[in-house]
Amino acid sequence: MKHTLVALVALILSACSSYAPDAGFEIVLVKKPWLFGHGGVVDTPVKTGRTYTALSTQGILVYMQPKKFDTEMHDTMTSDGVPISFHAIVVLQVTDSVALIRNFGPNWYANTAAQEQRIQTEIQIKNAETQRKAAEEARAAADNAYRQAIGLSPEQYVQLKRIEMELKVCGDGKCTFIENSGAVPALSVR
Repeated sequence: MKHTLVALVALILSACSSYAPDAGFEIVLVKKPWLFGHGGVVDTPVKTGRTYTALSTQGILVYMQPKKFDTEMHDTMTSDGVPISFHAIVVLQVTDSVALIRNFGPNWYANTAAQEQRIQTEIQIKNAETQRKAAEEARAAADNAYRQAIGLSPEQYVQLKRIEMELKVCGDGKCTFIENSGAVPALSVR
């Protein structure tokens, strides 16, 4: 009888799992019964102390302090085909470990936050490209209005811009340019 009682106590104790989170951590318990009952995420996390559970229950350790995640996105293509790279950093702090594990699983950052961060970065890239395009179009419209106001043809305006660029690059007079002007006159002859 005594041996049976000792064997029964030993069997019960060996069929248990024990969880004791350290400071700054919580453990979310996920019940996975082998025979009877239903499984699922337990509504209350293990915050401090030690908890004993059935052997089939899984404990997922969740870091509750702010944590930095960084993502490297190599060769993201812009709309004009230029590959660019980004290094993005985000600092996150878990406030509800149970909801996090229940809704997104143990690899919650890899499953959700990294994808969301990538989407947000791509949206920002698209917005920057749209603003750049609008600025270039506004500059082109202003250049065209200026060209028309001073009465130059498009070819003459291109020549004027080339001369201004050469003057800017070689303002001190130490440059030599070899030019082929072609058949386009610098001034209109009437």
